[in-house]
Amino acid sequence: MRDKWRLRWYNDKLDPIHLERKHKQGELGLKLHDSVTESQYHRLCAGDISVAAEQKGQVWEAFYNLHRTNCLRPVVTVSYEREAFSYLPGNVRITFDSNLRAARPGANVSVPICTDGLTILELKYDGFLPAVVEGLLSGIQFTQLSLSKYVMARYALISFGYA
Repeated sequence: MRDKWRLRWYNDKLDPIHLERKHKQGELGLKLHDSVTESQYHRLCAGDISVAAEQKGQVWEAFYNLHRTNCLRPVVTVSYEREAFSYLPGNVRITFDSNLRAARPGANVSVPICTDGLTILELKYDGFLPAVVEGLLSGIQFTQLSLSKYVMARYALISFGYA
């Protein structure tokens, strides 16, 4: 059993922002989120976790309780360009993530996570992978990896002397 916590937004726009908890137990996963305002986001990045104590919502409350017991706080911002595709049968989601960068929360300066042109393909589906999707991917050589953009970002910050 594990939890992954993140503040999430898309396309470099801080609206909407979500405080997200991804809970995984074995192969089963659940994603929950509560809304975060831009002001709350900036307070969290500045280390002001008291903003969480002021909020209602299952995710906010779990985040604050975890902070009180384990000092959970934002430590890295991971940014990347994402191209996403979906296919309704099988609930297939395919994403291509590139130009990965890391920054300290709230910082205006970021560093590259990988400079060799890495593109990460994520393939997610429920129950079955439709033959048409499998056919599109056949013949392409992939390397299957368990990969964490968070871990890569933390390592990049350390490598550049920012952590």
